[in-house]
Amino acid sequence: MPLFANKSDVVTDVLDNVYMALEKTKDLLDLAPVPGLSTAADALLGILDQVKKMRANRATVEAISKEITNLNTIIANVVLKVKSRADKLQREERATMWENLQASGGWQERVELLQKELGDILEKAQPCGRGRWYQRLWHASRDEDTLQTIRTNLEDNLRRYRLGGTLSMEAWTEETLTRLESLAAAQKAEAEKQEEERRKQDEERRKQEEERQQKIINNIPHADSAGYRSVSNSEKAEFLAGTRSAVWARLNEWVSGDKPVCFLIGAAGMGKSTIAWEFCRRRDYEHGDLGASFFFKRGDANVGSTMLFFSTLANQLARSRKDLRPYIVCGAEHHSKAGPGQQLQFAARDLLLEPLRDAKDAGVLSAPVYIVIDALDECNESASQPDLVPRCLELLVSFALEYPSSFRVLITSRPHPNHVEEARRELEVKNSSVLVSLYDVEDAIDHDIEELIRTRLCKVREGTQWHESDPTVVKRLTRQSAGVFVYARTAVDFIAGGVGMAQMEDRLQLLLAPGNTYGLDSLDQLYRTVLETAFPPKDLYPKLREQVRLLLAWIALCHSYDGITPSDVETISGIPCRESIPILAKLRSVVVFVDYIDGKPFRAMHVTFRDFLVDERRCGNDFHVDPGTMHARLASDCLRLLHTRNGDRSRYHTHFWVNGDRSRYPRHFWVVHAEQAAPTQEFIRMLKDIYTSLFTDNPSPLFTMYPKWDISLYEFLKPEVVDRDIIGAAMRSRLCAVDEGGQWNQRDPFTQLATQAEGTAPYTRVAVTFIVLGESTPQMEHRLQLLLTPRDTNGLSNLDFLYRTVLETEFPPAEVSPEKLEQVWLVLAWIAMSAYRKSPGLVEELSGLRCDDSIPILTKLRSVIHFNPGEDYVNNQAFCPVDNTFRRFLVDQARCGDDFHVDPGLAHARIAVDCLSFLHRHALSRSRAEDDAAIYAEQLWSKHVAESIPTTELVGWLKEIFTSVSTNQPSLFFFRSSSENCDAMDGVDLQYIFCGGWTSTSVGILRRS
Repeated sequence: MPLFANKSDVVTDVLDNVYMALEKTKDLLDLAPVPGLSTAADALLGILDQVKKMRANRATVEAISKEITNLNTIIANVVLKVKSRADKLQREERATMWENLQASGGWQERVELLQKELGDILEKAQPCGRGRWYQRLWHASRDEDTLQTIRTNLEDNLRRYRLGGTLSMEAWTEETLTRLESLAAAQKAEAEKQEEERRKQDEERRKQEEERQQKIINNIPHADSAGYRSVSNSEKAEFLAGTRSAVWARLNEWVSGDKPVCFLIGAAGMGKSTIAWEFCRRRDYEHGDLGASFFFKRGDANVGSTMLFFSTLANQLARSRKDLRPYIVCGAEHHSKAGPGQQLQFAARDLLLEPLRDAKDAGVLSAPVYIVIDALDECNESASQPDLVPRCLELLVSFALEYPSSFRVLITSRPHPNHVEEARRELEVKNSSVLVSLYDVEDAIDHDIEELIRTRLCKVREGTQWHESDPTVVKRLTRQSAGVFVYARTAVDFIAGGVGMAQMEDRLQLLLAPGNTYGLDSLDQLYRTVLETAFPPKDLYPKLREQVRLLLAWIALCHSYDGITPSDVETISGIPCRESIPILAKLRSVVVFVDYIDGKPFRAMHVTFRDFLVDERRCGNDFHVDPGTMHARLASDCLRLLHTRNGDRSRYHTHFWVNGDRSRYPRHFWVVHAEQAAPTQEFIRMLKDIYTSLFTDNPSPLFTMYPKWDISLYEFLKPEVVDRDIIGAAMRSRLCAVDEGGQWNQRDPFTQLATQAEGTAPYTRVAVTFIVLGESTPQMEHRLQLLLTPRDTNGLSNLDFLYRTVLETEFPPAEVSPEKLEQVWLVLAWIAMSAYRKSPGLVEELSGLRCDDSIPILTKLRSVIHFNPGEDYVNNQAFCPVDNTFRRFLVDQARCGDDFHVDPGLAHARIAVDCLSFLHRHALSRSRAEDDAAIYAEQLWSKHVAESIPTTELVGWLKEIFTSVSTNQPSLFFFRSSSENCDAMDGVDLQYIFCGGWTSTSVGILRRS
């Protein structure tokens, strides 16, 4: 009995060990779910369970257990091999490997066969071991046979999977895995390639979109000098570290609070701009949340008004905040569709309000962005359009109130104009804003000014010695500054400019001297002290007094924000550089003038000095710059330079205008000075001289080279300045120059005719020339009455009626034959359509209109064109309109009427035909007229074709020229060589040349030809 029990225990241990090995394999399959093997392992476990019931057949059970163990080993090895490969892969790659392994045909076939065979064996083993012990004993012989069959089948399976085909299952698994890994690697490489291609495409699209957005941003109208980084704001970048601590404490308190708006208020010269500049720098460099800045500057056309205010802020925001850029770009695209020069509220809505709303809806408007506006009081429109600046402020503040956590605005201004006070009367604005007044931190300002004075004074060696010997110097000057930084800076620079400690002490005493007899404050007293010290009134002899007064006028009234150079002042106002530079050097305490050389501009150091100079109550009589009088003087100087240079207009034409650069200021700003000028005798005399020159042999270049003279004088000059006597003088001058005109009664007509001229130069010149061409007194009077006769305007200007009167008088439609009218129309077409030099001879060669027919027509048109029939070689005498308004009149049927209207498309087509026919038939030029015609036709035929309509005649000529290429006699057009600028028909893109008037059908016919 014990022996039997030991043998039974041994069999049990063997079976338990096999069972544990199978369970481990199952655990491995949980970690590496190799397709099909889990089912096979389950089948082996089932077979083992049945075998356990037949432990009495010990030898056979042990043999079967061995075969099961061997099969389990094969399965476990396969699982471990697959798991080791899978562990090296990412999760997504591992899942792909399981899928590929399951989809593998050979693998699936073998595993399914293994599952089937093990299933069959399990089915055979099911009947064994059933029933009670005596029943199993009864069937022991039958069970032994079943076990032998199971053993045989397991041995066959083991043999088959060890040597299936030519490879074992482990080797075959290795081969399968290697093949699958190669396939996976190839798929991965292809996927990476496609991903790289997509990435490149996405990057290219991103770059294109960035370029598109950048182009739109660049096209948003903006003022480059508005930002705090602008060179024009460099004078404000002088913040002294460690100062203004009280102000910064208030500003930091605002930054950390929840109110979106802060107003910084202080008088002129208290350092508001320097604080604003430093705030910009800190938000930009230390925090990276500066969105935009706009520093107003009085007198600057770009940053002295609200015209570019919102568009500049939008431009800067789009550049500084990438998260807002797409929305601002979208708004700019929409805004541009309505054209330039839109009103303030539309720019604010399209470029800021709507983009900010869209950004908020998209969830990108979260982190706060800071906007800094400096010197709101310096906006020029404060006086001319008093409601514009408050409206601008209202719109800006409304943005901050709508997005209080994302849009923070700092605004600096003087107390007057009281834009800030008016804005804060609104309860919502008051409750949502912080007011920081520099008056409330006076003690701290005195400390800061003391540091400023000490620092600037000790930059000079004598200043350091003086301060060490007398520390009260800084204290005394600080008290005198009265909290005005610009005073402190101006005063200390004035003192430091003294030679030696004794002179520096004298200058300090001048500043501290009591007795303010004119009721001026400390700043005004400082400016006056500087001026009177540099130029004691008793020493101002007449010439020096006039030069100082004129230079102060340039400082106070100059409209270029960079200032003006001594060289320009010499050119315009006649003060030599050798005399102006020493004067400016004495003003260095109040004037910015780098290097003291003639090519460097000078300007007021601070706007308060300009304000001081134009206020006689503050400045006194000796240095006062009267704005009206001195604007008239500067306007006269600018006009004199543009009108003539030293009386030699030919020199002006050929040299100064073309090559000189010093006419830049007069060209750009004479109108600005004229608008604010008083009607001084000098100014009126200058205008009369310019207008009288209209009817001389040497008219002022202003009428031909400066476009402002094409508009009415009343549009840019005060009515009292444009005296009708100016125009009347010009008319009398011209009429009295001819015999009949000199005998004419000059009492009444001039006033009325001068009124009709409406201040325009073209009307004046054409009207008087038209009258003079009457040649006899009765005819001249008749022509005058034609001009003065009242008529229904029907929306036409006096100038339009004048042009109509000239044409209808010279060529009455009812009296002129159709043939003659056709000739007149052809001459008018040449006048209207070509700005190139042309002559009667050229017209005859190209259009076939004989000189004998064209010259009389041109002679009658002398009131509206330049043409001198009395010149030698009249056939080659050039003609052109006296003013471009005549060209515009001829091509406008509503203004010109049907009889003389020049249709641009038809006229260009006619001249194009003439050019092409000439080039088609002429090989060599034998005369000057032919040579001029050849050059004109070669250079301009394509321009006329491009602006023409496809008339039958023009299409016919083009077809003839094109088709000649494939014949034995190609057009001479292709062999032209008289002009190095000649266009060639061969290789020309017709679609590029032909304008919108050419249909695709017309172009197609030519292409097929």
